[in-house]
Order: sequence, then C-alpha cells, then structure tokens
Amino acid sequence: MLFMRVAAHQLRGAIISMATLIKEVVDETVARSIKAKAESSLERLYERLDMAFDASKVAHDAEVIGASTAGYRVDALVRAETGDVVFDLFTKDPNSVSSTFTKLSDIYRLDDGPKLVAVTRDPDAVGPKLQLISSVAPVIRLDSAVEVFRKQAA
Repeated sequence: MLFMRVAAHQLRGAIISMATLIKEVVDETVARSIKAKAESSLERLYERLDMAFDASKVAHDAEVIGASTAGYRVDALVRAETGDVVFDLFTKDPNSVSSTFTKLSDIYRLDDGPKLVAVTRDPDAVGPKLQLISSVAPVIRLDSAVEVFRKQAA
C-alpha cells in the first residue's frame, strides 16, 4: 500500500478511493475463496459418484431440461440401471439454495424425469431453507458413505 501526502481538501476523496480499493480487494478474495471451496466440493462429489457407480455412467456438468423446457446445468447425471439420477451440490448460501430449488423443482415437475438428489456439506448449517430443497429432492451429506449414493439411485 502506498501512502502519499494529500492536501486537506483532497482528504475526503483519498479516503473514499482507498476504501473502495480495499473493498474490491476483499470482495475478490472472498470470491476466489468461495470458488476454490466449491471446486473442492465438486471434486469430492465426483470422487464419491465414481466410487459408487461405474465412472462411464457418470456425466459431470450435464444439462437436463425441466418441465418449463428450460435447460439446467446439474453437477452430475448418473445413468443407473433404474433410470437417470441427478446429483446436484448446494451450499447454505441463500443464492445457492434458491438456484438449486428453482432448478430441481422444475425438473421435479417432469412426468418421466430423473430421480433427484441434493448434496450438501452440512445440512444442519443450511437451516430452515433446507425444507425448500427437501420438498423436491432427498438431501444427503457430501461425505456420506458410497452406499448412501447407491441407495439414492435404487
């Protein structure tokens, strides 16, 4: 950080500029941290699914068309013997809950749609909003045993 001398009449502008710069740095740091954590969770989900199912039957970042005919990106689509199963990861962040609920509820309305499974690190941390997700899909923990993932596809 570089501090320079400013005249008294420029002090207000200098403080505002510095505060804006600091806010941008903090925002970028938080965004990178969230992205890294999400990528780590996604990698963990893919590991669990590849252990639970034949890896050739697991499509990462697949598109599923909902009842509204809108296309949605889901984290994984498993081609199980009993039919397709969507596994979608979400966090306690309100935007994540809202996005996942919107996506899964539209897919849920399909007559012959895939089974849906919502996955999160800590369901208890989501709080009351968990009811939104669980109204359209069972919710399992990311660190659940491989058998739990298989059971959801049965």
